[in-house]
Amino acid sequence: MTELRMNAPEGWRELPDDKLAWLVIEVIWEWADFYGEYPPFVEQMDELTTGQRAVYATTWLDREVKNGGFYQFFENSTGMLGPEALAGFRVIGMGESADCVKAAFRYFGMKPYPRDTDERTDRLPDYESTEEECDELDDAYYESTYDKTSGEDHDSILERMQAAYIRTHPDEFFV
Repeated sequence: MTELRMNAPEGWRELPDDKLAWLVIEVIWEWADFYGEYPPFVEQMDELTTGQRAVYATTWLDREVKNGGFYQFFENSTGMLGPEALAGFRVIGMGESADCVKAAFRYFGMKPYPRDTDERTDRLPDYESTEEECDELDDAYYESTYDKTSGEDHDSILERMQAAYIRTHPDEFFV
């Protein structure tokens, strides 16, 4: 088993949220390989703590949806992280975002969830014929991650929630 928890650097609790989130993601980012087949990848994910999986998977889903929507997420190899991302949003306390992910799973027929990229792609409808529905799903996700009271964008909210989880569960990230 690979140990992906690191020694806690001095002052880690005071790091800005984005720096703390990246500190724990970076080691996984370089180690995990979602470009291959699912069975070896799931073995890698099984080596992570619940928190590591949550932070890693929510980061990937967020980046893909921000870049090209849920359609892009399901179409790309990172889409194999769908169930981990759904669970991850719940773990870090972003239930509304998890509900948006679940709605996208339902809309795109991702049940049972296909880990294989080709199988996910085969389930996707023609984008042009469903662009309006796709945009609504994406917009609901963006809305769920936007702090209307402070004006924060969803990057800082996700990182804030990830960092809060890291700070309250350090044993999942540090030895």
